[in-house]
Amino acid sequence: MRILGNRILILRDESKTKTDGGIYIPDNLVENRQTGKVVLIGSEADKRLENQSVLFSPHTGTVIEYNGHPHLLVFATDVIAKL
Repeated sequence: MRILGNRILILRDESKTKTDGGIYIPDNLVENRQTGKVVLIGSEADKRLENQSVLFSPHTGTVIEYNGHPHLLVFATDVIAKL
């Protein structure tokens, strides 16, 4: 896959499905994480983001499947911070 423009592909960090006390959280209450690792970057995106852990804006991007896992395709400008 080749990403175009100012977009990046992020593998989102796993959401917490169990509390610290051992109680399982129902699927409909699990919050999507706003952090993840940049997997691919577009030709116009900042090259320093490659392979970085990042924090990105909530409710952004498009979920696509890549290498058998769901990833998030977002604009590089939706990245808030490198972690």
